[in-house]
Amino acid sequence: MLDSHPRILCGPEFRITPALLALWDKFKECEGRLEHYQMAGARLQNMYRDLFLTLLERYRLQESKPRIAEKTPDNCLYFQSIHEIFPESPLIHVIRDGRDVVASLLAQKWEDINTGEKTEHCHQVQSAAELWVRHVRKGLSMRSHSSGSSRYFEVRYEQLISEPEAILKSLFSFLGESWDPQVLNYHGFERNLANEPSSEQVNRPLYSNAHGRWRRDLDSDQLKVTMEVAGDLLRELDYS
Repeated sequence: MLDSHPRILCGPEFRITPALLALWDKFKECEGRLEHYQMAGARLQNMYRDLFLTLLERYRLQESKPRIAEKTPDNCLYFQSIHEIFPESPLIHVIRDGRDVVASLLAQKWEDINTGEKTEHCHQVQSAAELWVRHVRKGLSMRSHSSGSSRYFEVRYEQLISEPEAILKSLFSFLGESWDPQVLNYHGFERNLANEPSSEQVNRPLYSNAHGRWRRDLDSDQLKVTMEVAGDLLRELDYS
């Protein structure tokens, strides 16, 4: 949807972003020693900002759009670090019912690149639920961040599919971009998704049959484990 806006480019998940942000956190741990190498404070921030922009700039220029959005899911684990490097950057947190997320993860066939086996959260209910809790909790921490809270925007997946125009108008207003109705016709645009798992879905109009899929896909034991792990957060977010 963002990619369908004439001023915003949102390509395939960059994937390397979380690794770079984890390295940023390591840099900060060693900042005292880095001062001897002239790489502390604002200089370190500028160096990292330039690194990200250099990596993304060629793709942005190729598409001739002034803004670029990066949507790797693990980014929400590093919202605070992103805010440190890009304090003016919006941080968009999409939240979905954790029970549906667990059901979705268990249907995936993602493999651990080190073992060739399915990742734990694609075959273990507890691991899938823990993944959802960890990601959502970390993203929610920006609500109370002293400076980052003003750059943080939450989108509920369920509201997006039930009232897309209202939610998207609110989002683009937050981004400081004019409304363009072609974002609702996102599925009418050809784009390179680099074989992302969601590539088939985003080439379809909005559909609601994935909302509440946990009722069909999770058996009673799986639902029990999910609620044991994620029940508190689900209730906090008014999902249960």
